[in-house]
Amino acid sequence: MLGIINEVFPKAKVCFIRKNITAVIFAADSENYTALTDLYISRMERDIFARYHLHVLIGLGEKAVKLTEISNSYKEACEVVDYNFLMDGQGLYYYADLPKDDNYYYPIEIENALFRSVLESNFESARDVLRKIKEENFAKRNLCVSAVNELLAELKASIKKICRMQTEYLEFSQEECSVNHFFEHVISIIYMLCADKDAEKETQSRGQKICREIRDYIELHYSNSNLSLELIADEFRIHPNYLSTLFKKHSGCNLAPYIENIRIERAAELLSSGKYTVNEVAVSVGFTNDSTFRRRFKKIKGVPPSNYIKYE
Repeated sequence: MLGIINEVFPKAKVCFIRKNITAVIFAADSENYTALTDLYISRMERDIFARYHLHVLIGLGEKAVKLTEISNSYKEACEVVDYNFLMDGQGLYYYADLPKDDNYYYPIEIENALFRSVLESNFESARDVLRKIKEENFAKRNLCVSAVNELLAELKASIKKICRMQTEYLEFSQEECSVNHFFEHVISIIYMLCADKDAEKETQSRGQKICREIRDYIELHYSNSNLSLELIADEFRIHPNYLSTLFKKHSGCNLAPYIENIRIERAAELLSSGKYTVNEVAVSVGFTNDSTFRRRFKKIKGVPPSNYIKYE
């Protein structure tokens, strides 16, 4: 770059100040300052950037009359470059033309609305909130560079907080980028968060449906003495360990105690009718051992099955 610039502008002084930024000092008479800078810009775009197919952002600080003013002029030029970068090459060249509005829009109620939309897995609502933030700040306002950076930093903090609340594996990390790219990335993150939430709800709903079907199956087959976790898992084509975890999650108890409670409740109903003996009831609800039935019945109901009708 140094050789190219000196080839086009032999009298230019080039200093590499920081990574990716080349500072160039041009000498000009005060009277011809504006005309010369316009000429320099057009020649740089035509003879350097276009010829060598370079994508470069240009920024000019205020003219420096004294050597001590060069540093400040350089900072101003960098601010113009930063602004053009944030705005996808806005095409501003002079520091004096930069927006000066530092009053960006991101009230607490808007942040809360964004949080609420994601927590409710409402992607459309969250996207509308982000569009409003973008419109308020970049369509209705002309924010200065510092205000844009502060706004993006606040939004980044909000999205990181939402990520931590919603999932353990999705982390929001965004390198320096333009405003448009930032919002596109945020919207994609929000979409993934809402999609994960939808998938979680779908999984939850599917698990509840399976458990309802399992309970219905138990109601119909509790009298089968072979009814067990393995038999039901085979019937529903689900691994026994997964079925056990799923049933406990959605029913609040383990499968074996649930089956036993169903059997004892049905036994109590039969005993209350006075039509069957204890042994007949035990067999009819799936117990193969009379003594086991008596013991389990007393533990759950508090009285022996032979005396149950007396306590009703």
